[in-house]
Amino acid sequence: ARAQWVTEVLARPLFAPTRRPAAGAAVSSAEASLPRLAGVIGTPDGTVAIFQPEGDGKPVLVRDGDHLGAWDVTRIEPDAVYLEHGSERMVLNPRFAAGPPPGPNLPAPNPPPPNLSVPAPPVVPPRR
Repeated sequence: ARAQWVTEVLARPLFAPTRRPAAGAAVSSAEASLPRLAGVIGTPDGTVAIFQPEGDGKPVLVRDGDHLGAWDVTRIEPDAVYLEHGSERMVLNPRFAAGPPPGPNLPAPNPPPPNLSVPAPPVVPPRR
């Protein structure tokens, strides 16, 4: 698990604009047939894995012992979900959905405030 974590961290360079792994990461055909593992959360009732189907489908929540298609969920960890189908075993890690393209999507900065300095009143000599 640590080696996989290191690989994931190195695939997301700290100062890269998108912090996403390079496009074209290999996905097995069995994994491609399943919804994307969007995340894992801990609840008072246990750990839940969140799978996001393609498009705008409703997220699917699964727990240890549940089924996901033909696969049985055997274990859920903070960074992985373990599945079995007969003698096949698979480990899924969260994958992030493609986001907007990198680039400056920030609003233009506000112009500086106008010069609010007030000129000093003229100096009037005292009367004698």
